[in-house]
Amino acid sequence: MKYACLSDIHGNIEAFNACVKDAFQKGIDGFIFLGDYVTDFPFENEVLDKIQEIEANYPCYIIKGNREDNIIYQSQHHEYKIGSNEEVMLLTYYHMTQKNVDYITSLPDVLTVDIGKFKVSMSHRMEKAEEADIVMSGHTHLQSSIYDEGVLYINPGSVGENDDGRVGATYSIVTFGDKVEVEENIVEYDVSKVVEQLRSSYMSDLRDHWDKIMEQTLLTGDCYNLPYIKNMVTLAEKYGYNTDLDEIPKHIWDECYEITIKQLQDIRQKRNETNE
Repeated sequence: MKYACLSDIHGNIEAFNACVKDAFQKGIDGFIFLGDYVTDFPFENEVLDKIQEIEANYPCYIIKGNREDNIIYQSQHHEYKIGSNEEVMLLTYYHMTQKNVDYITSLPDVLTVDIGKFKVSMSHRMEKAEEADIVMSGHTHLQSSIYDEGVLYINPGSVGENDDGRVGATYSIVTFGDKVEVEENIVEYDVSKVVEQLRSSYMSDLRDHWDKIMEQTLLTGDCYNLPYIKNMVTLAEKYGYNTDLDEIPKHIWDECYEITIKQLQDIRQKRNETNE
């Protein structure tokens, strides 16, 4: 069996469609989905509808990720607010159909299955099942496949927000036979179209600039969100604010955004100079 393994789509339907097309061209038999299908880009329903369409027609293993947990939490507690650090989750929840909220609620956190002669553990954030031969996980947005103490660890990277320095969508094809073979793929798609979709969507002009951070990640392939949050905590401490992100005034977010953009531009320039 030959499975396309995809994770961290984050509402980026253009990237998802490109990976699915590429996978079918390579003769896959089924799909493994490792979570984080929604938030950050504005096509959460389209992504989930497509996953369910695929599930109805092909062998699939599907789990939920932390972003699905965020949406489920909001559906049950209604605590996220406009202007808060969770605003992108709140807006995603507002735009999701009830059918899709129910669907992600039904998904398991972890699956342990037998594929051929191999025991495979699947989770969004890596959780190893006992005696697993293969452990599949997402979350880091970094594509890898490595053996450690006889166990094969596979991370297909991120379809929607690849941030390993390459522009494109990453996913892996895993073939189960007498042995396991992993093919790591990066697929080109129209990133500029996604940027325009984001700018004209309900996710534009967020208080915390998360939409602009996602835009820069797409255009450069570099991880912007982690340095952004780290810089925000540093600035909050500098100015004497509570480091709870929801308590930080907007002008601090504005300053943090400018600092982060400049910081990563400098890193990218130095990297390019080193490679020349």
